[in-house]
Parts: sequence; C-alpha cells; structure tokens
Amino acid sequence: MGRSDRPLGAMEQLLDRLAADGPRDFLIQGDRTVQGTAFVRQVRTAAAALRSAGFGTGDRLALYLEKGPECVVLLWAAAVAGGMAVPLHPLAKDHQVAHILKDAEPFGIVTSEAKSALLRDPEGVFRGHRHWTLD
Repeated sequence: MGRSDRPLGAMEQLLDRLAADGPRDFLIQGDRTVQGTAFVRQVRTAAAALRSAGFGTGDRLALYLEKGPECVVLLWAAAVAGGMAVPLHPLAKDHQVAHILKDAEPFGIVTSEAKSALLRDPEGVFRGHRHWTLD
C-alpha cells in the first residue's frame, strides 16, 4: 500500500504543514542549519528506506548517534514508518548499549563511525542486530 493509498498519520500531517511553510530554517545546531523542506525530504526518504527494509508498525529503531540533525531525522522517520525510535545515551558504554538492545529488541540499530569507535567491542555489542552506519 503506497503513501497515497492510506490515511495520513499525525506525523505525516505535521510534515505536510512543515513542507508548506517553504524553505525556512528548521533545525539549527552550531553552524549547521537544516531548512524545513530539506528536513521533510530527509524524513520521508529515511522512512521509505526503513519501510523497504521491512520496518513497520510497532517496530523499534535503536539510535546510537551524536546529538544532531541526523538523529532528529531518524526519530521522525521511525514514527512516520509506523514504529518508534529508541535513542541510546550518547555516552553509553558497551554493557549499557548491549543491555538496552537486548531489552528493547529493536528492528535494527543506527550508529556512526565516531560512536562505534567509542565502544570497546562494537561488533560484539551489535551482533545479532541489523546495523546501519551513517557515515
């Protein structure tokens, strides 16, 4: 069923309103700025990628990322795709990340090279989970 074949969810309605506002600044982090129209495009692209990977209603997406626009995009994308995001504290250590992943049973985990490098054994922590790296 395509996007046009089903009723719009609340998150998609918010995205439509944001897109209608035009290219205004939406997210600002230091010297990084994301305009609302770009944010909407990124969220919809990420949500479509999640859906095509099999992510759906009720699924969880673990996020072990730095605070920033990418994390916000994925928080929204998980909701638009019908699930929810589980952000992990950016300073969480191996045993903490492994415990949360075991408890949350996520569909997958998204991280970055920089965050993975902070773990002593990222392969061991992420073993058994779908894993995507943003870099």
